[in-house]
Amino acid sequence: KNIPILRRAEMMAELMRKKRSVVVAGSHGKTTTTSMIAHMMLENNLDPTFVLGGRLKSKKSNAYVGKSNWFVAESDESDGSFLHLFPEVAVVTNIDEEHLNHYGTFDHLKSAFLEFSSSIPFDGLTVLCIDDPEVYQLLEHMNKPVLTVGTHMKAMIRADNIVSDTGKMIFDVWNAKNKLATVELPLLGKHNVLNSLCAFAVGLRLGLEPTSIAKSLKKFNGIDRRMDFHGTYEGAEVYDDYAHHPTEILATLIALKKKAGEKKVHVLYQPHRYTRLQDTWQKHIEVFDYADCVYVTPIYEASETPIEGITSENLVKAIHERKKTKALFVASIDEGIAAIQKKISKGDVICTMGAGSITQAASKMIK
Repeated sequence: KNIPILRRAEMMAELMRKKRSVVVAGSHGKTTTTSMIAHMMLENNLDPTFVLGGRLKSKKSNAYVGKSNWFVAESDESDGSFLHLFPEVAVVTNIDEEHLNHYGTFDHLKSAFLEFSSSIPFDGLTVLCIDDPEVYQLLEHMNKPVLTVGTHMKAMIRADNIVSDTGKMIFDVWNAKNKLATVELPLLGKHNVLNSLCAFAVGLRLGLEPTSIAKSLKKFNGIDRRMDFHGTYEGAEVYDDYAHHPTEILATLIALKKKAGEKKVHVLYQPHRYTRLQDTWQKHIEVFDYADCVYVTPIYEASETPIEGITSENLVKAIHERKKTKALFVASIDEGIAAIQKKISKGDVICTMGAGSITQAASKMIK
């Protein structure tokens, strides 16, 4: 009796009340960025409490209670509840057309991100990744301290000389005048360079030396289901990824295609939610241009009711009609695994992808 029932963000707000906090928001890259920040602080003996949307491999957990006064959290913008959080340091990775069933319009979603970005105290800091055009537009409305990051020439903390090299990204980090450090990030993709820049900026705010930040990022061994390498099958590398929105799918496929080179990229994809597929239909059709073969399972419903015409079979038909990628509907995840295993060659890259029940597919494939 009389036990309060709180939403996740309300509970986090209570936990943060007496702590110094870093909160990461954004349509994509939140979990990776928050995990990098938590890892960086752990490596530099700041011992934060953290709550993540994925499992940090080094701690084998998505949450940890630290001994310091710092709290690091991944926010959830899907229902607007991130506006319950008032961090000392706010981070915004990007803003995409997601969760419009809650916000109604993209403008309302952008307004919510502006409100979150402005929720810091006057002596706090908001880190904005301005490679994203929607985040860049927040700048003109900000009246609190801001540190911008990106490859954009106007970014205050900027990545340059970016090189992809056998499973890692190498790049230099600059401020307006000086090179601060060279980072060797053991993750693929430009999107992860941007995520790590956000973490780098937070590290500077915490008073860490640039070389110490770079050293900790070099040791970051990732989180589960974010371009997660599982092993090989008949000489083909097998990855698993949480991507379920075209922007996330694109970032992952670009990185994997670059890794595969002349070899093929095979994707086993499970669409997530009828409404998401409907809202991003054309982008879903186009994004698989970066794969050589895509095998599409039935939609993971996530408690939604079907929408007429929004089916995996129709998605496969539309991808096939573009004549850029081979597309095949598979009736189950196991059928998809079997189909890929018949088609791969040594040196190919395989990626299982989605936010639903596909989580164990990569492990099944290499057994």
